[in-house]
Amino acid sequence: MKEAKGLARAPGKPAGRRVSGATAARKPGPAAGAAPGATADLSTLDPSKLPPGALRRALELTDHPEISGSTYGSFTFVLLNQVLNAQWYGPEPRDEDFAMLQRMAAERALKGICPTDPAEGMLAAQMVAAYNNAMECFRRGNLPEQSFEAWQAQMGQANRLMRTYAVLMETLDRHRSQGRPQVVRVERVTVEAGAQAVIGNVNGVRGRGHGGESGEQPHAPARVTAEPGAEMRRPNQEPERQPVPAAVSEGIEKM
Repeated sequence: MKEAKGLARAPGKPAGRRVSGATAARKPGPAAGAAPGATADLSTLDPSKLPPGALRRALELTDHPEISGSTYGSFTFVLLNQVLNAQWYGPEPRDEDFAMLQRMAAERALKGICPTDPAEGMLAAQMVAAYNNAMECFRRGNLPEQSFEAWQAQMGQANRLMRTYAVLMETLDRHRSQGRPQVVRVERVTVEAGAQAVIGNVNGVRGRGHGGESGEQPHAPARVTAEPGAEMRRPNQEPERQPVPAAVSEGIEKM
């Protein structure tokens, strides 16, 4: 009886494929001591010892929050690939140099938006994808020798994408302005003749018609306070009047 070659197999199971030591070393597995099914910690791997591929590229993108707003290379790598796969690179055979420029432009667009956290990174990715596809719809809508219905469909889709882009930009702006005080700067104040201007801190409440209250009087005027040293005039105070000499008619002696 001849000795069986290769790997031994259990009854009812197909024969396995022999794996060389070099092949097994190239396959990164779970970290030592990790629970079954847990992913490996990328920070423990050396990119220079990995073959070219997705895992090595993800490690190279670690600590690059200027692209995705996150320091995790896996998140940055997946987000960047989602943006690159969401744009059209032209029909086959395509110009590989131009396709490379398109990929570089998409990455530069993400960096230009400057996301500060993963939420902003995802919004930035959607903005870049919406813009690229809107411009592609504009291009297809202007192709020669096509029907009016095709042109109308492409223009309508481009319009919807641009509206989506505007909504994403407003959402990003609201997200970035959370918690920031709103400052109103007054460059110039003009006081007309007979009017008065109060310089200082004015603490008041709503007046008549707005349901405001001041003390126990619902329609009392707002309280106005001024900084120390600033002169203020009371609302009911009249300016001092100078005495006016009495008129004396001619030929009548003054009593």
